[in-house]
Amino acid sequence: RLDLYRSVLSPPTPPTGIDASTDERQRRLLAMLHFGLWTVNTRMATYDEGFTRLWRHDALRRELVEVLDVLAQRAASLVRPLGLPLPVPVGVHARYSRDETLAAFGIGTPDKPPTFREGPKWDEASRCDIFFVTLTKSEKDYSPTTLYRDYAISRDLFHWESQSTTSDTSPTGRRYINHQREGSHVLLFVREFRTPRHGTTMPYMALGPATFVQHEGSRPMAITWRLHTPMPAELFEDARVAAG
Repeated sequence: RLDLYRSVLSPPTPPTGIDASTDERQRRLLAMLHFGLWTVNTRMATYDEGFTRLWRHDALRRELVEVLDVLAQRAASLVRPLGLPLPVPVGVHARYSRDETLAAFGIGTPDKPPTFREGPKWDEASRCDIFFVTLTKSEKDYSPTTLYRDYAISRDLFHWESQSTTSDTSPTGRRYINHQREGSHVLLFVREFRTPRHGTTMPYMALGPATFVQHEGSRPMAITWRLHTPMPAELFEDARVAAG
């Protein structure tokens, strides 16, 4: 991701033809960069328009390249392939904002940015259930009905609660339980806090695909998922603290 962003931002002229690109994976990576720069609150006609605007501010563009160089030097996580037959440019154990993640799945366009907020997102096109999980929740940021108990049981087992309206006999609940048989995928994106002390919204770490193990209860369902790739040790410690 960083290599592509640097190669795109370094030349003196902006990229063109992004919206019509036949390389779906690269187009989605550039969509992720677009929403990272402009956020979903800015509507534009095309991705090309966004990059043309950026190139009007040459000092800012060059500074972004310098920041990307620093981020590449500081990268600490060993990122692994997602392991799914999908053009989704997400690496397991890399961190992404919610908007970047949705763009990676091809959700949203410059003129109609994604509007999804928190929780689970079903993407019919990729047949993926995408779970956005915040481990340490505060009553200031979450209502009583969304203070779900989500925590790590071990580095490869994760306890997750569905929305309070989801029963184990509902279409959504049955899809969770039978996802392997029905050919859909479950992916977890987890962060420690919504807003850390420095005040910037925390991105999610992609824990990647998971497989249903068991569930208890209904409305909400308490589900145990088995991660295909064990979570990093440092995140596991934070997740254990969240479990109380």
